[in-house]
Amino acid sequence: MLWRRLGISWGKRVAIAKLRDKLSQEGVAAFLVTDMVNIRYLSSFTGSSAFLLITPHETFFVTDSRYEEQAVYQMPGDYQLKTLKAGGKLSDFIKEVGCASLALEDSVTLSQFNRLKEALEGVDFHIWKGTVEVLRQRKRKEEFDKIKGAVAVAQEAFRKLVGGLVPGAVERDFALELEFLMRKSGAEAAAFDFIVASGDRSYLPHGIASSKIIEEGDMVVVDFGARWQGYHSDISRTFKMGEWQPWERDLYKVILEAQEAAIKCLKPGMKACEIDGAARQVIKDAGYGEFFGHGLGHGVGLEIHEKPSLSPASEDILEEGMVFTLEPGIYLPGKGGVRIEDMVYLDSQGPQVITTLEKEVFL
Repeated sequence: MLWRRLGISWGKRVAIAKLRDKLSQEGVAAFLVTDMVNIRYLSSFTGSSAFLLITPHETFFVTDSRYEEQAVYQMPGDYQLKTLKAGGKLSDFIKEVGCASLALEDSVTLSQFNRLKEALEGVDFHIWKGTVEVLRQRKRKEEFDKIKGAVAVAQEAFRKLVGGLVPGAVERDFALELEFLMRKSGAEAAAFDFIVASGDRSYLPHGIASSKIIEEGDMVVVDFGARWQGYHSDISRTFKMGEWQPWERDLYKVILEAQEAAIKCLKPGMKACEIDGAARQVIKDAGYGEFFGHGLGHGVGLEIHEKPSLSPASEDILEEGMVFTLEPGIYLPGKGGVRIEDMVYLDSQGPQVITTLEKEVFL
């Protein structure tokens, strides 16, 4: 097949090379990748059952007969395909390869670990924490393009729907219609269970859409996103059904200023906690510090929440190629809340805000 003859992409080649460097540095014979998201990242395979076994000189793609043809079509031509027939065991294949030591992802289940340890007697096991996830932080061009596609379909659907929203709509119906419009525009699925929180429910940071009716005078927080070609978007907007009250307008302006403060100081090499602190300081100075309880943002890609983490406790360093959210919020119990969330791509010159959905217009 032509696609396979093209071989492994440059981005995947770099990722595999880094994993091989780690094998060499730590003196380990092979690395077994079991997490399906990481397998997709390293191979482009979209099925639900597979393993990657990476050795110093070869990469073995292991699946079962259900996915043999799909693997031939999707996986890089440089990978060696191994199909496990009915009753076949991964451990038997690892024995065939001959691994004196084996690194496992820290996401491996206890039952998987115990089965492998029992079957591979004498093999020295190592647990590698977040090894592939660290590589996934910096997005390749093709990944960035897919993230932008996920943003585009989400924004298009929201613009179509929100303009016709009138009091009397049900939160859950709004969420369902938003997902329908996204999927009609090409999204594979909703990125997560949408938050639609109106009125006094808007103070709930994770107020999943309910049976509540959206009423005149409500503030409405909507947190939504799409999955497009495997990649995700994550956007929040707060709008008003009617005229803004002074205290609501104040919250909204503080959140806009907090997000802008974070964007202005963003550059490669900064600590993620510093960016969180820039936004958090604006909210504290306005007197709402105790009502911003979550981190400023998180990475987005093949998963809706991935590294880096932008929070006060984060030790992550922001690097060129990362995509993450900036989502300051203020939540006043019994009154309401405001959150604005945009997605940002960090390049060598600084941040590019990917989301283009209007914000100030809601004032």
